Amino acid sequence: MSWTDSSGATKTVWLERDDLLSKPPSYPQLTQDTKTDVVVIGGGIAGLHIAYELLRSGMKKVVYWRMEVKIGSGETGRTTGHLSADNEYNDFLNLHGAEGTARIAAAQKGAIDRIATIVDKHKIDCAFVRLPGYMFHGLPTSSREFRLDTLEELYDAAEKTGKLDVSIVNDTCIKGFKSGPAVRFGNQATFHPTKYL
Repeated sequence: MSWTDSSGATKTVWLERDDLLSKPPSYPQLTQDTKTDVVVIGGGIAGLHIAYELLRSGMKKVVYWRMEVKIGSGETGRTTGHLSADNEYNDFLNLHGAEGTARIAAAQKGAIDRIATIVDKHKIDCAFVRLPGYMFHGLPTSSREFRLDTLEELYDAAEKTGKLDVSIVNDTCIKGFKSGPAVRFGNQATFHPTKYL
């Protein structure tokens, strides 16, 4: 793989299985100076979302510039494809207070909802599915390091935001895996990130 294929050293499942990256769209290069409202740099989810939202907001002149790598071959091509608002809200609460933490939760939930809206509006075939996300210790409850109060603190902070569908469950019910107690974040999502682009 040459450096122009990807910004990473290895191929991921998304990069391995996706036609978008093997046959990227081609656009003409700028051959002269031009005036524009904004220049968006980057060809992954962040850059393309910014360009999309700017154009939808009414900006007429948005120039997209990408480096000499394929669209989506950087961080986007290396993501888990898990769209989540499952974070350590107890840490956010300590750093940003209740109002700041509620804003973080609302922004993360809003980002997932926005992607769902775009997928639906443009009929994007990217395997978008709503599902819960979980945070758990990964330790047996009999382990000396296991602490239920850590999960309870996380749950309490997430629940206090008033923005999230959150609960504590005894197990994630993932086939073939015993998680033990977990904080369940409802209404999360998963998708194929490069097909979304």
